[in-house]
Amino acid sequence: MIVLAFIINAYLLGCLNASFYLAKWLARVDIRTLGSGTAGSRNLLRQFGFSYAIVAFLWDGGKAFVAIKLVSLFGDQANLLTLELLVLCSVIMGHVWPVQMAWRGGKGLACLIGGLLAFDPILLVVCVILFLLLGLTLRLLTQWQKPDIAVYLCLFFIPFVFFLKQWIFLSSSWRSLILPVALLGLGCGIVLFAHRRNIQMTLDHHVDEG
Repeated sequence: MIVLAFIINAYLLGCLNASFYLAKWLARVDIRTLGSGTAGSRNLLRQFGFSYAIVAFLWDGGKAFVAIKLVSLFGDQANLLTLELLVLCSVIMGHVWPVQMAWRGGKGLACLIGGLLAFDPILLVVCVILFLLLGLTLRLLTQWQKPDIAVYLCLFFIPFVFFLKQWIFLSSSWRSLILPVALLGLGCGIVLFAHRRNIQMTLDHHVDEG
């Protein structure tokens, strides 16, 4: 029951979509009727400016951070890794598919970043380095100027990076990593799925420019 409570709590925290409520409280509009039509910090940035967007990014990252820290403090320490990743997936699902917003939320990237900061800050640092290397490589080899595709590639590689880190540097059994890697892959997969239109538009724009 305690596991179910953590999962439900994480989902409900995820439903507290920063961009939606900031736009409602401060500008009296539904952010989903503007711009890209999504309740995310990027759309908020384009519509209302940097100050709104940074608050939304910290809010959305913070709710994932808090959800996972609650698990690390009060959860079953024997299965902590799996439970933290279940909670991370639940927060992301709540953000992307919030029940009180008719299942139309944001895209989950800030939640994933905040969750990784709480769950495995070393992994987050490695992913930032990977993002920078991918971005630089794409810029040098393909003249790709926008960082978006590097973000999407990084999301794809996060579960593999996590597996290698745990297996090589922490000597974890590969069998014990199957479920955690699958859950982390699910979280990253949800974020990629939520960005599917952005991915298609980015690729189409690059083809047109080429």
